[in-house]
Amino acid sequence: MLKWLHKWSLSARILALLLIGLTVTLAVSYAVFAVGSRARAQEAMVERASALCAVADEAKNHVSLLHRTGAIDGKALGEELKADLATARDGP
Repeated sequence: MLKWLHKWSLSARILALLLIGLTVTLAVSYAVFAVGSRARAQEAMVERASALCAVADEAKNHVSLLHRTGAIDGKALGEELKADLATARDGP
């Protein structure tokens, strides 16, 4: 069955076994690295998304506070917007 293997010299057989072992080791190492790398990348994206949501929530809370305290006059801003839109329609 493995008569062709017996035709090789001992050093050739050892070299073949080492190459096969090295190939298998590299393949397994690459697979483990790829899975770990993907998991770390996904973890990093979740952290970034969480940070972005926290910043957006703080901005929302700040603007809400400005509206409650009256720092932003919605009626005046609406009138200013209407005036700007009217002049934009007229053209330059």
